[in-house]
Amino acid sequence: MLRKALIICWRGLVEVWHQKKLMVFLVSYPLLFMLIFGGAFGGEGSPITVDVAMVTPQSGDSDIAMDAFIDVFSDMDGINLKMYGDSGESRIIQSEKLINDEGAVMVIFLPEGFINMDGSKVDLDIYYDEAADQNELSISLGITSGIIEEFSSNIFEQSLIAVSQQGLLSQEDLQLIGSLSSPINTEYTPISPSGEQELKYIDYLVPGLVAMSMLWTGVSSSSTGLVEDRVKGIRRRILSTPAARGSIILGDMLSQLIVVCVQILILLLVAKFIYGLNMIGAYWLTALIIIIGSLSMIGIGMLIANFSKSAEEASQIGLLVNFPMMFLAGIFFPLSAGWMQNISKVFPLTYVNDALRGVMIRGYGVSEVWTELSISFAFAVAVLALGVMMLRRSEAA
Repeated sequence: MLRKALIICWRGLVEVWHQKKLMVFLVSYPLLFMLIFGGAFGGEGSPITVDVAMVTPQSGDSDIAMDAFIDVFSDMDGINLKMYGDSGESRIIQSEKLINDEGAVMVIFLPEGFINMDGSKVDLDIYYDEAADQNELSISLGITSGIIEEFSSNIFEQSLIAVSQQGLLSQEDLQLIGSLSSPINTEYTPISPSGEQELKYIDYLVPGLVAMSMLWTGVSSSSTGLVEDRVKGIRRRILSTPAARGSIILGDMLSQLIVVCVQILILLLVAKFIYGLNMIGAYWLTALIIIIGSLSMIGIGMLIANFSKSAEEASQIGLLVNFPMMFLAGIFFPLSAGWMQNISKVFPLTYVNDALRGVMIRGYGVSEVWTELSISFAFAVAVLALGVMMLRRSEAA
């Protein structure tokens, strides 16, 4: 049975090889995909750069705290800081000009000084583009909020030191004020899952691209290929041979699996040698997850083939299945808690994607991804068995 299945598998691969346009697509698809996403998100530094305009006061006065505040923004990855002088117009008008004409996402008006010894608070006016890209806006607001919080704490400490030097408060009063204003001392220490390697955005992106590649090729190729064989009469001629139906179906599955794995291999090689992909987990476990996930997608393609009368119909049904699965499986962005997250648990690609990210990014072993691996394997067995059973029934009819 295995020998005949391998012959059927070879027949499918040879047929793909002789279709030059299809071969070009199968090879260039993962290559172009990786080059496009890698070029956009695989370079050094932050994948998103936000333009921030900072307006200095008309007097031109500054202090040490203000200079340090500006330096932090200018040295921050992901922030493209541009300095402007106060034009004397209203701040709303200046902000509108900087946002509309200069492309700024956020405009920060610096005060005359950051340290006031008279006890008054420092006013820091910030205007932002409400219509800006939400990712850019989120980054700029988050960075600015963190810097201001840190500077507020530092300025408070410097002010206490100045008050202490002037003898306005006793040492006990200073300690009490300091403990009340900052009751919690927080220290953030970044830990890389790789231990030594520094993760980049491309490392988070590639597992999703691998999952998407097995989704589109696995579902679309298997469904349209089976329907085309049936429409062209190739299926009928193969069934007339001594090979058992199980061997024929197994051979078709193997040929589709090889095509998917070759595409993913091209994608990973480009990501590794061009963009420096860090694969932390075991290669064999990554390959196992890819094979199980690909078999799940091929099984879905078999089910679609049973309900399709033409390759065009199979392609359209495949799109109807692929798009919800692609966006709800967490390939591009995680889903927040809610009913959508519950729906995503129905799709096998959710578990495949989670397992891939765990192994490739965090270096998980079998024990850490056992649940995702078991669910993916159970789905693959179930959908393949159902697809084979329905395919046999349709061929026997």
